Amino acid sequence: MANRLINEKSPYLLQHAHNPVDWYPWGEEAFRTAREQDKPIFLSVGYSTCHWCHVMEKESFESADVAELMNKDFISIKVDREERPDVDAIYMSVCQMLTGRGGWPMTIIMTPEKKPFFAATYIPRTSIQNSAGMLQLLPAIAEIWRNKRSEIDISAEQICSILRQAAVEPAGGTLPVKTMIDTGFDEIAAAYDSLNGGFGKAPKFPTPHNLLFMLRYAWRYDCNYALKMVENTLTKMRNGGIYDQLGSGFHRYSTDAEWHVPHFEKMLYDQALTLEAYLEAFEVTGKTLYADTSREIINYVLRDMRSPDGGFYSGEDADSAGGEGRFYIWTFAELKSALTESEFSVLASCTDISEAGNYLDEAAHARIGGNILRLRRDASAAIPDEMRNKLFQLRVRRIRPSKDTKILTDWNALMIGALAHAARTLKEQSFLAAAEQAIRPVLDRAAAAEYRLAHCYDDGNAAIPGMLDDYSFVIAALLELYHTTRELAWLNHAEKFCAVVQKHFTAAGENCYYMTAGDAEPLIIRPLEVNDGVIPSGNSMMLHNNLKLAYYSGNSCYAEIANKMIHDITVKISRNPSAYLHALAGFITSDTLNTEMAVVTSPTENASTSKILKAADSYYNPSLYLLVKTPENEAELAQFAPFTKSLTAIDGKTTAYICRNKSCALPLTSEKEILRQLKISHDQFSAGGKNKS
Repeated sequence: MANRLINEKSPYLLQHAHNPVDWYPWGEEAFRTAREQDKPIFLSVGYSTCHWCHVMEKESFESADVAELMNKDFISIKVDREERPDVDAIYMSVCQMLTGRGGWPMTIIMTPEKKPFFAATYIPRTSIQNSAGMLQLLPAIAEIWRNKRSEIDISAEQICSILRQAAVEPAGGTLPVKTMIDTGFDEIAAAYDSLNGGFGKAPKFPTPHNLLFMLRYAWRYDCNYALKMVENTLTKMRNGGIYDQLGSGFHRYSTDAEWHVPHFEKMLYDQALTLEAYLEAFEVTGKTLYADTSREIINYVLRDMRSPDGGFYSGEDADSAGGEGRFYIWTFAELKSALTESEFSVLASCTDISEAGNYLDEAAHARIGGNILRLRRDASAAIPDEMRNKLFQLRVRRIRPSKDTKILTDWNALMIGALAHAARTLKEQSFLAAAEQAIRPVLDRAAAAEYRLAHCYDDGNAAIPGMLDDYSFVIAALLELYHTTRELAWLNHAEKFCAVVQKHFTAAGENCYYMTAGDAEPLIIRPLEVNDGVIPSGNSMMLHNNLKLAYYSGNSCYAEIANKMIHDITVKISRNPSAYLHALAGFITSDTLNTEMAVVTSPTENASTSKILKAADSYYNPSLYLLVKTPENEAELAQFAPFTKSLTAIDGKTTAYICRNKSCALPLTSEKEILRQLKISHDQFSAGGKNKS
């Protein structure tokens, strides 16, 4: 029989809808029942593409004896962390506080008032060595609940007190901005793996926004070593097993230091952010490997992760056909029979396939004859395209991993922005068309709701209110769309969403933004996150957004907001700068010789205007902010950026107005001189930097 999750929309919750556990979705019904029956809450948080979430479900939540204990002594709530990142953020901080680590599946035991007193990640069904199993743990906690309630209440209140204190941490640091930027660089450089690329030991996550920081650092401060680290990391990732060598796209992370054996789930946010990193690496170096990888990531997303209405699904599972990675792994015999003798010889020369297999199965703790395709270190060439396609077509016949078909506003916005960026950098209009198709439904629904967003737009899930990441990532995508198209409508939409963020996500005495709006469901604390995790934080993204809007609009309010944000988060950054690299990338932007440029077009000089805009986009310059004024948009542009009202096309010629570091030069009408000034802006950015090599 189905439990209460059968009426939910989340694929993860629906996966548990036929468990014998009497699951509730997160909501007042569950907490009211817990109060009435005087039972603790068993909160289980995970997501649909999580391998160990599946393991815990199979071992425990599908077991009648475990379900009996849960139903007898607990009110059990199942949460999809991707639907409710606010709930996940609060209780993940509890889990890290109590256990020293975090991850999913996450288990929290708490009072009916949502106050936690126990936390764990994966729990086996029965005790293993020093790890208590569900069959032993559940009765023990139930006994403590019945007989030592006062101790539980004191512990739960202490935990909540620590959370509240952390949420109101005093603002303001003493380290200079440049010192924090350099310290962030030094910390991540110290963790660099020069042999394999990436940072730290196993497991290794792509965390591409860290690479974006390094690219900005390399250019701004003329640091060859930073660029070398980025290039080595991107190349090793592309050649490793973390990259799907046949179907493209990146798996979530590598279990080893060599990017060889991944956890096989594919997440939308990883595709979007790694795409951004490869695009910027191509812009800096011009190397075709990065452009080709960018196109392949996009091809994968548009082929396998796109919904019929143009939105993007959240992820693909790690498991299929009864095991993790079965869709991606090949036996030696399978590969040999699929290819001609000469083709197989080529494959064997460029990959490290073997008869014994190169894949160590994590569950079996043994090699089971499976091979993950990755390139050898000494390979002279990649797998030929014809061979890749041949194996890909054979793989299509296999049982595919399931998809998480939730369409999340924040992750979609990351992909939309990346597609707009790719359209500009790779000169491919179809990528722009895909970005515009995906953003339109979001804008249509938001415009009908006073620019309030929902977190999910998937078959009725719009009931979950939009959170900071939704707004900040949508604004960033709109700014990227403007950069690519120079269509003013995107900036106008961005301003409207910024106004909502400023109104609903701030509070007195705070200059950074809360994760949830002031009118959202009250939780035990109102989370405020600044540090960057596997994706940039909403606050670091809003720092970038406010800086960009300040330069585009000339409105000092945005600059004031950004400066106040920088002031508030410096105390946090100064303790551990490498945990805030996307914010520090914004600090680099605020600390540079920015170039603000307005191009006033002339109807008779369309070719000249086009050449100027193409030249502007040909340089890697994160600190160039270019507005385009046309006869058609001049009135609307004057509303957005009042300083443009007096700018004219001198003598009927396309005219450029250029300001650097709050100092403006005389207007230019010479195409040659405008192009020269664009190059100066590019070259000037890194002038006087230091070369760490």
